[in-house]
Amino acid sequence: MRDFLRAAQATALGVFLCVGGAAQADLADLDAEREAAFQAVYAAPGDPAAMMRYARAAIAMRDIEPAVATLERLLDIAPAHVAARTELAVAYFALGSNEIAAHHFRIVRAAPGQSAAAQAEIDDYLARIARRGARDQLSGSVGLGVSAVGGEDGIGGALQLDLRWLRDLGGANANHWQTDLLARATRSGADTASGGAVLALRTGPVLSLDGLAYGAKLRPYVAADFSRDGDGEDETALRLGLLYMNAHSARLTSFADLNIGRVAGEDDARSWSALAGITFRPTARTALRLTLRRSHAERDDAASSRLTTGARAALDHSLSLGSGPGARPVRLTGFVQLDQIDYFETPGGREDRLSAAGLSVRTPLRGDLFVEASARRVERDSSLSAHDDITPVFGLLIGRTF
Repeated sequence: MRDFLRAAQATALGVFLCVGGAAQADLADLDAEREAAFQAVYAAPGDPAAMMRYARAAIAMRDIEPAVATLERLLDIAPAHVAARTELAVAYFALGSNEIAAHHFRIVRAAPGQSAAAQAEIDDYLARIARRGARDQLSGSVGLGVSAVGGEDGIGGALQLDLRWLRDLGGANANHWQTDLLARATRSGADTASGGAVLALRTGPVLSLDGLAYGAKLRPYVAADFSRDGDGEDETALRLGLLYMNAHSARLTSFADLNIGRVAGEDDARSWSALAGITFRPTARTALRLTLRRSHAERDDAASSRLTTGARAALDHSLSLGSGPGARPVRLTGFVQLDQIDYFETPGGREDRLSAAGLSVRTPLRGDLFVEASARRVERDSSLSAHDDITPVFGLLIGRTF
């Protein structure tokens, strides 16, 4: 069992080092490109091509203000430069200057020769700006379907709900209050991995540390979770936490989360958990998210405790069916997860290792409707063989986004 933990940690560390190395190399390349572009502008201050090159490099590094200044100067020289105005609109959008961004986007949209794809992208930005202008924003999805669990558990109904409510806190910075609600319920399965119900609520402010729509942010939050497994056992948790996020560039984001709390169930316990990771976007449509985490829960009477150490790699990719404004975006997501769970009890105890992998495909139908197919496999290998288990789960949902 310890060999598995060491192997899992070594594998996770290897993946993190590889992706982290690639991300660091990408940052170095972007920084080198920005410096080279700056030297080109310094050598030819009025060259539109050099100015565009520098602005794009600065935006990629999330160094927005120098990009805005450069693009404004470029438009003074060449007011009809559509590419420069587009980049300037995107830069103002990143700064949270919504009215100025919308002004430039509308000018670009009215320019002759715009492709249908370019106009659709601008329309998407304008719609996002309109949503930003509202004091309250509500988004999410709801789905109903079936869930099939391997073995004797059979087939049952499934419900999925995701809600996000944002409330603008006002002021010049891009600060808002964010509340997330997640609900999952199925009739089949012996535990929350394949059945039962899960309800999770998290709420708290999202505070910009640098005044940008993108950039470093802190989110203190309160979280409440409820779960019921297939045996009807309930568990409720209340936690206080702090989430840190930082977009280092257009491709690399880091995050860390720490929380403490109480768990009420068959036995009351106190708990803490911590995680850290990175999100790397090699392309605009692909995101790789790597996470390391550790959590601990101990009964109030100290009779038992549980320590969990895990790693997760998740991939999110979108592709289009068709072309032009009628193209339908298909979302592919997948994950691989490894966990080591140590149960410390008196007398005895046990060690479990969990390995899981899954894949889902969400395809739009008409309007806001979608169909989602998913499959995952969860394997538990325990030092007490009675707890060994392999659970394949298949799901099919029809839902709506809003």
